[in-house]
Amino acid sequence: MDRLLLLDAVRNLEAMGTGQGAFAWQHGVAQFNALLADAKLQLAGRHDIQALRPFETVNIVSRDVFRDAVKRLRTALELRPPQAIAEFLNDTAVVNAKASSVGRDISELREAANLGLAKTTLLLCGMIAEALLIERHPDQTDRGPGLAKLVVQARAQKLFGSDTLSHLDTLIQYRDLIHPRAQIRNRIEPNESRVESALTALRLLLGELNARDVRFKPVK
Repeated sequence: MDRLLLLDAVRNLEAMGTGQGAFAWQHGVAQFNALLADAKLQLAGRHDIQALRPFETVNIVSRDVFRDAVKRLRTALELRPPQAIAEFLNDTAVVNAKASSVGRDISELREAANLGLAKTTLLLCGMIAEALLIERHPDQTDRGPGLAKLVVQARAQKLFGSDTLSHLDTLIQYRDLIHPRAQIRNRIEPNESRVESALTALRLLLGELNARDVRFKPVK
C-alpha cells in the first residue's frame, strides 16, 4: 500500500467512527493494527510513528484510547515530506535538469516523492541517473551500458566524487526492484529512509553534472 492510499485508509477508519459505548469496535482495532504495521514499515525513520504501539487485543480497547491512536497516526501521515525530500523538490539542480531529456521523469519523480510513493521513487531515481549518465556517454546503441556499468566506468575514469559514486552504487540496488523477486532476495523494503538515500544520490549527481561538463571517455 503506497503512502497516499495508506493515509486515505486511516482517514476512512477515523471517519467511520471508533465504536459505541466504552469500547472500540473490534474490526476497527484490527484494521488500525494492520495500517500501523504498514506505516512503520514504510516510514522506518519516523520516530513519531515508530513510537505508536499496536493493540495487543482487539476486544477490550477503550474507545477514547483507540480514537486517540487513530488520530495520532493520521496526523503523523499528514506531515509534510521530510527535509531531504523537501530539499529535493526545491533544489535548483533539479530545476536545471528539466532542460535535459529527462525533464518529464524529473517532474514525475517530484510528484511521487511528495506523495510518498516509495518504490516508484526508488525506481525513478535509478532510471533518471542512468539517463543522465547515458546523455554524456559515447555509446549510441539502443539499450546503452546500463547503470551498473556506467557507474563502474565513471569510477574508473574518476568522473565524480567518492561520495557521489557510493550513493550511485545504492541506486544500482534500487534499480533492481523492477524485478518481482528482487525486493525479497535483496531484503530491500521501499521506505522513507531509502527514499531519502536515493534522492540524495540523485541530488549529488545533478550537482556535479551542473557544476561542470562531465563526459565519459571512449573505452579502448
